Amino acid sequence: MKIGIVVAMEKEFNPIVNSLENSDFRVDGHFTFAWGNFGNHNVIAVRAGIGKVHAALGTTMLIYHARPDCILSIGCSGAIDKALNVGDIVCADEVVYHDVWCGEGNDFGQVQGCPSRFSSSPKLCEKFTDCGEVKRSGLFVSGEFFIPTPEVLQRLNDRFCGAIATDMESAAVAQTCWIEDYPFAALRVISDTPCKPELSPAAQYQQFWNDNPDESFNRIMNIVKSI
Repeated sequence: MKIGIVVAMEKEFNPIVNSLENSDFRVDGHFTFAWGNFGNHNVIAVRAGIGKVHAALGTTMLIYHARPDCILSIGCSGAIDKALNVGDIVCADEVVYHDVWCGEGNDFGQVQGCPSRFSSSPKLCEKFTDCGEVKRSGLFVSGEFFIPTPEVLQRLNDRFCGAIATDMESAAVAQTCWIEDYPFAALRVISDTPCKPELSPAAQYQQFWNDNPDESFNRIMNIVKSI
């Protein structure tokens, strides 16, 4: 299978690239592509940049240049579910924007003309959760601000009951895949827990990257092998 992977940052991109055999690279404007062999699969990954526009453009380029069989949003994520800890791996069943409102007749988070929520591929999610490394699967919410306080987190909980994690790109990747009719899934490692005030989310996030993030991304890539 040819697997497309979209990530935002170099520090998410590098451990994925390091897991590939016979890898090669290409820079196309703002975007960096890497491809290679990964077990029985071929992987092509793009480092797209942070946020929705970067994610959507990177996903579009990946689709039109590589024509993968599926596309994964991979990276780090903030926890909404209080049972999650830094380092846990989570999988999205659905994703929605937490910073979109198109007015009456639309659900909060819904882009008018699109589904209220974007669904992940059930087959991919089943394979991911069956491997034993995924701590939770559920709803991801995406938007372009870091979740700084428990008060902001509570507003997300009020609007999106049962959401487990928040990031800045997965909904844009999912929307692009919905438009282009591509199987989509998201795997993320928890980098901070705004619901737990022992350290600020920013301090937790920095500590996550100071510890051993490569180990977390290696675990994610082991999950990807299960496809």
